[in-house]
Amino acid sequence: MSMEFKERLRQRRRFLNFTQEYLGSLVGVEKATISGYERGTSRPDIDMLAKLSKELKVSTDWLLGLSDEVEWEFS
Repeated sequence: MSMEFKERLRQRRRFLNFTQEYLGSLVGVEKATISGYERGTSRPDIDMLAKLSKELKVSTDWLLGLSDEVEWEFS
C-alpha cells in the first residue's frame, strides 16, 4: 500500500536533513504549518504543493502517492 502524503512529506524532509522550520522557511510558512501537514491535520493547497515538491526535489505525483519515482530533474 502506498504511503500517504503526510508520510512521504516527513520521509523526504528527513532524508534531506531538513527541519520543519527550515522547510517552512524555504516555502514561506511557519514550522507549525509543516507540522500540521505531517500530522495530517491540514493539507497544502495546489500552490503550496508545488513549492514543497520543488524544495524537496520530488514530483507532486510522488508526494501525493501517485508515483513511486522519487527523483525529479530541476533545470
